[in-house]
Amino acid sequence: TQKLTSKCYLFAWSFAMDAKAPELDLSHLPPIPRDHTPLWKSFKLFRCISVALVALLYLIIIIIISYLNHRKRKLTSYVTK
Repeated sequence: TQKLTSKCYLFAWSFAMDAKAPELDLSHLPPIPRDHTPLWKSFKLFRCISVALVALLYLIIIIIISYLNHRKRKLTSYVTK
């Protein structure tokens, strides 16, 4: 399993217990910070998918070669009979 990282941003806070919180003025809110994921982490998924696709391609090639080899043996057995 892998750890899932999440980020939460708190834009307003009110300590009032019985009073209504003041309205939130959206024009005064700061912009949401950019995600500063290290470059090596962003390529981790790409590498995993690349390795999986290469392995799948290798498996497909082996299956095709074995099928063609089996078919060739089957055809040569008909010719020799």
